[in-house]
Amino acid sequence: MPITEAVPILGRARTDQLAHPSAAFWGAAALIALQLVARGRLLPGVSPADHDAWRVGPLDPADVDRILNLAEVMPPEARAVPLSAANSGELRLWAAEDLVRAFLDGVADGMPRSPAAVQAHGTSLFTAKTPQQASRLRSWADEVSAGLDTGVRISLRIEMADSLGFGAVVQLHSLKDPTLVRDASEVWAQDVAGFGPRARIDATLAIRRAARVWSPLTRLLDAVVPGSTRRLRSADTVMRTALVKGSAFSSQARSSSSSALITPPSAATRTSSTANCFLVSATYRPSR
Repeated sequence: MPITEAVPILGRARTDQLAHPSAAFWGAAALIALQLVARGRLLPGVSPADHDAWRVGPLDPADVDRILNLAEVMPPEARAVPLSAANSGELRLWAAEDLVRAFLDGVADGMPRSPAAVQAHGTSLFTAKTPQQASRLRSWADEVSAGLDTGVRISLRIEMADSLGFGAVVQLHSLKDPTLVRDASEVWAQDVAGFGPRARIDATLAIRRAARVWSPLTRLLDAVVPGSTRRLRSADTVMRTALVKGSAFSSQARSSSSSALITPPSAATRTSSTANCFLVSATYRPSR
């Protein structure tokens, strides 16, 4: 049964006291998926088989909490498909969170697809019921999702000095757990739980993308540890530039977010993803 047909059935099972615990559980997962889709939390991607595929994202901290809380109460029957048996012969099951996220992505992938969507957008990519070959769009999809649900998101913590200059410290935000924030220097010094093995590479790439549109950030790349405290220009000049450009970035990202997800690669989509990968923190911490 296609997942789009299963969702209404699971939705009814969620409130049916006679429903099997597994059906009721996936009904609750279907509700979360539909709510995320209704809020427009959809991102395009390319599957491992090189097909176009939608997935849920980006997720807020509250969304992550709901998913984790639901995964914690998954009944055994809801994940009765085993992984490949280990050499020892042990029977292993999928991690609950992985199954929930895969289900959410499956629901998200089916919702935007319809004959009307194909006609409205003039393309079968991400709109046709049948998955389309999209290997040529992999780099574009990676760029769109950069800093949203892949890699890390970065922000600047401004540390004022006694003079007119100030230091800028890059902080890394885990996209899997948005409540997890660490200084880049800490992640460079040791492996920090919650940040994947590519955190250092992704942080460097995020700074480089942001530096394309705000040149003072290139100085952060000169350090051995990108994001360690660096003295920039006059505080008044830099912050005025950041606020003006930051407002423009945010406006552009909001205005182009819907079209960027379905439009083939262009300068506009790349600019939008760059805007979403970098935040300037308004927190000031005087240096001691």
